[in-house]
Amino acid sequence: MTQAKLKAIATFFGSASEETRSSLSISSALGCGDQKIELVLTQAETTPAADKKSRTDSSEMEAIRDGAEYGNPVDQMRLGMAYHSGHGVEQNDQKAAKWFLKSAKQGDARGEHAIGVMLLHGRGVKKDMAAAFRYFHLAAEQGYAPAQRELGEAYAAGSNVKKNMRTAMKFFRLAAEQEDAEAQALLGLALYEGRGVKKNHVDAAKWFRMAAELNHAGAAYALGIALWTGDGVAQDEYEAAKYFHRAALLGHAAAAIMLGLMLIRGEIVDKNKTEAIRWFACAAAAGHPHAHFLLGQAHWNGDGVEKDLSKAVDRFATGAQLGDASAQNYLGLCFCSGTGVGKDEAEAARLFRASAEQGNPEAQNNLAVALQEGEGVRKNLAKAVFWYRKAAEQGYPLAQYNLALSLQNGTGVEQDKVEAAKWFRKAAAQGFRAPKDNLG
Repeated sequence: MTQAKLKAIATFFGSASEETRSSLSISSALGCGDQKIELVLTQAETTPAADKKSRTDSSEMEAIRDGAEYGNPVDQMRLGMAYHSGHGVEQNDQKAAKWFLKSAKQGDARGEHAIGVMLLHGRGVKKDMAAAFRYFHLAAEQGYAPAQRELGEAYAAGSNVKKNMRTAMKFFRLAAEQEDAEAQALLGLALYEGRGVKKNHVDAAKWFRMAAELNHAGAAYALGIALWTGDGVAQDEYEAAKYFHRAALLGHAAAAIMLGLMLIRGEIVDKNKTEAIRWFACAAAAGHPHAHFLLGQAHWNGDGVEKDLSKAVDRFATGAQLGDASAQNYLGLCFCSGTGVGKDEAEAARLFRASAEQGNPEAQNNLAVALQEGEGVRKNLAKAVFWYRKAAEQGYPLAQYNLALSLQNGTGVEQDKVEAAKWFRKAAAQGFRAPKDNLG
C-alpha cells in the first residue's frame, strides 16, 4: 500500500469527539467577546425593586425624568440606562452619557461605573481612558462590584494600565465576594492558571461553581470540564453533563458542542442524534468553527440528518474559512478526490497545510503525501518526511506507517531499517494493518 493510497483513507466515518475532548480548555471557557460592554452596563443597573417594572410605562418614565432633572442621582442613573438601552425612550448614547455623568458627579457608584464604561469605549462621549479609570476607581472605592471587576480585568490584561496580577486578584476577589459572577469566574481562572496567586485547582472549581450557580455560562462550562476530568473536584461525568447542559442553555457554544457529542455517542446521556444536531446548529449559529465541521460530518454520514454531500461540503467550507483545523483537512480531502466539489489538488494542499500548521495530525500526514507525490505542490521528499514525523509523534498510525516506509526505503531521509521497524510496530500496536513483513 503506497502513501498516496493511504491519504484516501480519511476518517469521514470516524468520531470527532476525541479531538474535541482533547481540546477541552478551562482557560478558553470564559470568553465573552463583543457582549462585554452590554454585560457591564446591564450589571451596573442594580436599582431598587421599582426599577424592575416595565420602562415602557410612560408615567414611571415621567417620574424618573422628573427625579433626574431635580438632581436625584439614582434617577439620573436610571434615566441614563433608559437612554442606553432604548427602554421607554429613543436609544441615545449621548444622552445616556450625559445622565451617567450627572449621577457620577454626585458620587453615585453606579453612575461612576457607567460613565467609566462609556468613556472606556467611546460611546456617547469621546474616548478617554484616563478618565474612565478615575471613575472606575471612585466606584470601586465605594465597594461597587462591577467597577472592582472592571479594574481587575484591566490590571490582569495590562489594558491602559501597567499589568499587575496581584492587584487584579485583589479587585477580582473584592467583586467575587459580593457575588459578581464574572469576577468569580475570572478569580477561578486565575487560581486555575496560577496567575497572580498560587495555582489551586480545588479553589478554582469552588469559584467556578459559585459563578455557575449565578448562571455564568463560561463558569458552568469550566466546572463541567473540571468534573469531567476530575481536575480540582471528584470526577463525576453525570454531574459534568448537567453543567454542560446548563452552560449550553445559557448560550455557551463549546458546551453545546460537548453536549451534542455526548448525545451522538449516547455517552452519559441517552443517545439522540437529532437532538445532538440541534445543539451543533446552535453552536454554529453562535459562530463556533468546529460546530460547522461537526454538522458537515453529520451530513456526510447521514447521522441525525439526511445524507447530503453538498451540505457537508458547505459546512466544511464555512468551518475551514473560520479556521477550524478539522474542517480544513476534510475540505482538503474533498478537493483532493473531487467529492462534492471540483477536483483541485493545489487547493487541497493549501488546506492541508493550513490544518497541519495548527497541529492536526491527519492533515500533517495528508500534506506529507502531497509533498511526496507532488500533488498540488512541488515535490519535496525531505519536507514530506518532516510532516510524517510531526504526525507520527502525535500517535497518528497512518503517519507512523508512512514514516516507517520512508525510513525503510530511504525516501527523503537516510535509510534506517531499525528506526523503520520501530514505527511499523507503533502503527501496528494501534491496530493499523500493515504488511506482516514490515513489522520488524
